[in-house]
Amino acid sequence: MLLRKASRDDAAAIARVNVDTWRSAFAGIISDSYLANLSYEGREQDFKELLGQSEELSFAYVVENQQGEIIGFAIGGKDREGIRPQGGEIYALYVSEAWQKQGVGRMLVQAAANHLYQLKVPSLVLWTLAAGSANGFYKTMGGDLIIMKVFTIADQDVVFAVYGWDNIHTLLGNYFPNSPVKLDTCPNKEG
Repeated sequence: MLLRKASRDDAAAIARVNVDTWRSAFAGIISDSYLANLSYEGREQDFKELLGQSEELSFAYVVENQQGEIIGFAIGGKDREGIRPQGGEIYALYVSEAWQKQGVGRMLVQAAANHLYQLKVPSLVLWTLAAGSANGFYKTMGGDLIIMKVFTIADQDVVFAVYGWDNIHTLLGNYFPNSPVKLDTCPNKEG
């Protein structure tokens, strides 16, 4: 697997991972018709905008498999809701279903945390589906459940959870002893 910075040229592949992951993660939670109507092209435009951000804290990383296919991504920047003042946020972190539980998510969290740490951002938050399997992943890495919030998607109430780390240094030190992240290198399988 290869971790690297994302570019706008990656928007189509990122959109595919995003839509496919929504379809699997939200199955049974959001209507099948809504999920079926998600568009790769529509999401591609959204990701082109996100990947074009020029704010100092903005980041975008992808992980490719051995065939050069993008199998996961993380995009973020400053904490948009002010949950952790002066903090950072992972806006989107998705890993293709076939590649989950193989270290891809850890690589992406580490890259995001390292990016923010180098900019002296003290804390990190992210939103995730409250009923999703990712909750255990974030708890295992020391994330604290901060709040839960209901959003209406396709006329259905969906509960999201916010996990956070008050101290990025502690997150990196406890869960990623190899930090800082070295981009464009092949990590060991434990990562």
